[in-house]
Parts: sequence; C-alpha cells; structure tokens
Amino acid sequence: MMNPTESALLGVSIAFPLLATISVGLRFKARKIKSSLQADDWVTLVALILCLALAANSITGVAIGVIGKSQQSLSIQEATALLKIIYGDSFIVFATLGVVKIGILIFYKSIFISKRFKTCANIMMLVVFLWWFSTFFALLFSVSPITAQWDVRSKNSEQNINFAAFLMTHASMDLFFDVTILLFPVPAITKLRMKRNRKISVIAILWLGFFCVVASSVRIWYFKEFLFEDFTYHADAFGPVVSNIFIWSRIEPCCSVVAACLPTFGPLFENGRTPESIVASFRSVLSIRSSNNSLSTNRAGKDSSEIAKKTDAENAEARAHWQSVHSSANTTVEHDSSGRLEPRDGEIIMEKTFSSQ
Repeated sequence: MMNPTESALLGVSIAFPLLATISVGLRFKARKIKSSLQADDWVTLVALILCLALAANSITGVAIGVIGKSQQSLSIQEATALLKIIYGDSFIVFATLGVVKIGILIFYKSIFISKRFKTCANIMMLVVFLWWFSTFFALLFSVSPITAQWDVRSKNSEQNINFAAFLMTHASMDLFFDVTILLFPVPAITKLRMKRNRKISVIAILWLGFFCVVASSVRIWYFKEFLFEDFTYHADAFGPVVSNIFIWSRIEPCCSVVAACLPTFGPLFENGRTPESIVASFRSVLSIRSSNNSLSTNRAGKDSSEIAKKTDAENAEARAHWQSVHSSANTTVEHDSSGRLEPRDGEIIMEKTFSSQ
C-alpha cells in the first residue's frame, strides 16, 4: 500500500504533465488560427517531451516501490534502483528547465522587435544554455567512476565536487533565472507610449508564470532538507523528503510549460488578445500616424509650392502687361519709413519719367 507522499507523487506525475500536454495542444491550435508555428512553439514541444520523461521516471519509481521508503528499509537492489532514478532524473530536470527558459526568451523576441532587445535576449539565451551545458558535465563527472553514482558497494569512488553545494547552487540559479526572465520584458513595455492599463495588461499576461518562482523556491527548501538532514536520527523523514523533491521537480517544469503557453491562447477566445497582437497593433497605430503626418507634410509642401509658382506667374504677367501698356511713362508712388502704401489725403508724391517716342 502506498503512503501519502507516494500517492501525491503519482497524482502529480499524471495530472501536471497532462495539463502541460493540453496547454501545448491549445498553443499549437491558437498559433494555426493566427499564423504558422514558430521556433518557440517547437522548443516548448521539446520541453513537454522532457516533462513526460520526468513523469515516466517518477511513475516507474513509485511502481517498483523505491520512492517514498525510509533509508533503512531499502535493500541494496532497491537503493541502486533509486539512485539510478535520481541520477537520470537530474539530467532531465536540468534540461527541461533550460529548454523552457530558452523557449520563453524566443517568444519575447517575437513580441519586441527592437534590435537592442533582441540582442539582450540572445545574450540571455546564451547564458541559459551555458548554465545548462556546464551543469550537465558537472553532474556527469561529479563522481569517478560514473557507475559509483548508483553502485552503493563501490569502494574506490572519488567525489569530484561538493554535490550538496552543486545542487543548491543549481536550484538557486534556476530561481534567479526565473525571476530575471519574468522581469526581462518590463523595461521594453514601460518604454512603449501606450496607456498605463494596457502596459499593465501586457505585463500581467507575461507574468502568468509567477507560480514557477514559487515552485522553484519550494524545491530549494526540500533540497536543503534532503542534503543537510541527518537521516540517521530521522529515518522516517527520508521517504517523504525524497518524494517531495520528486513532486516539486515535476510541478515546476510542467508549470513552466503551461506558463509559456498561456500568453498564446488569445485567438482561442472571442476578442482574445495576445501580447504580440497588443504590441503589434500599437506599432501599427504609430506607423499609420507617422505615414499620415508624412503625407500631410508632403501635401502641404506641394500646395505651398504650387501657390508660390502661381503667384510668380501672375506677377510676371502683370509686369508684362504694365510694360506693354505704359511703355512711355512710369509712375512710382513712394512712401515714408512708416510703411504707408497710400499717400495721405491731399498729398501726392510722384516721380515722372518721360521718354521720347
């Protein structure tokens, strides 16, 4: 009969991957309504496959009865099986957390098109990849020989790293990256010249993954319990602590996949909006306004030019007419420095020029 933590792990290993699968399916459907599938959709699909692998791993552990047991009750064969599951599970968890973060960053790049933002996103993706790459090899060669990771009878093994510090560092960096990625688009959104409530709505949509930060924090707590608890004196605590680590190592990746999909669901609902459509429509408005202003300026300039040309032509025509009619005499009315164009009553200032015929 399963204990409560084993039952909880089994339920989580079924429910959360199923929820992630439904979310990815809805994401693909929503994408096809508006446009074709993009790179971030396929990256999220890879993350889902890794989540399903995690579920299969934990279900196997519960089925063979090695997860949830106290340390003293495990036989050598069961202890070996448990260590193999934990070792393989660590690689999958590390990969899942890295892939889903990269998928979210690619999604951000499709929303914010500025060159500076895309450069920052590319740098962040490189940092996340290097983080995953380094932890992969650190875990792979943490013990020599590698078989000593699960061989409890190995006597010639050598610990290459402080495993407790390694796991805590990885979990802490995972939490740091979660928070950083949540905050990543905020500066770009605040710089947009749109209404405050519209900015808040975009940020809220992108912050639907905040629960992942909570899940990451809880996972760190159970890691601390597992690594620093003396199970010699608290033997009964070993099984529940291990089960809780497995539980939250499923919840966080699956919730990350769900959170990465939620902002894309807009097309599935009537009048639904996605962050892309909100920002894209705002860019369209700015583009239309800019085009209209440019057209107005061009039209005004063209009209002014035509008026000036017309005035010049009329003046030239008037001069020609004057010269043809009054070829023998020209009369000029002068005015003083006050700028009067007409003489006062009773005052005529005239200059006459006579020419012989």
